[in-house]
Order: sequence, then structure tokens, then C-alpha cells
Amino acid sequence: MIALTDVIAVGTLHAAWKAGLALPRDLSVTGFDDIPLARYTMPELTTAAQPVFRNGKTSGTSFAPTYQKARPESESNTLTDKYRDSRVDRSSSITLSFMVKGGTKEDV
Repeated sequence: MIALTDVIAVGTLHAAWKAGLALPRDLSVTGFDDIPLARYTMPELTTAAQPVFRNGKTSGTSFAPTYQKARPESESNTLTDKYRDSRVDRSSSITLSFMVKGGTKEDV
């Protein structure tokens, strides 16, 4: 389950625990934001960190052409570069690399 925010994901972890589900075997949970609480849930929440400062800078520079003629070539504008290394793998979900290596949910 991919939640819109870490707070929603924490609520999902709680509901899954109350329902007797084994995480991540029965349900994988991932959130967004990497809030401090994500490190202390059981299991620890897998999340995608949001590079807030960099996103703000990118947003600001996207309006820069109005005020400056050329954008520095050193700045990248690809999604891959903007969000590289933003996933924080923890124990609330089965990682893609585990599944690619031939693992199954039953191995967890």
C-alpha cells in the first residue's frame, strides 16, 4: 500500500496491526515525507524522502527565465536527478531488490 503521506501510512500500520496482519508479509506499506516518526514505528516505515529545500529551489528557478535570459547548464531538469536517492527503505515493505533476486513474500 502506498500512502499519500507518512501520517496516513502510520495509521495504516496501526490498522493492520489491529487486524492481526503480519507486516510486510501480508501487507507492504510505504509513505511519503520521511517524518521523524517513521523511524520509530513497528515495523519501521519505508518512505520516500521529500527534498523540500531542493524542490523549492527548483520551483523558484523555473520562474527565473522571466528574470534572466539563460539557465545555467549545470542544473538538471530531469525527474531522475531531482528525486534520486529519495527512497528510505525500512522494514514495513518488501524491497524491489529483494523481489528481483527471486525472493517471495513467504521468505519474509
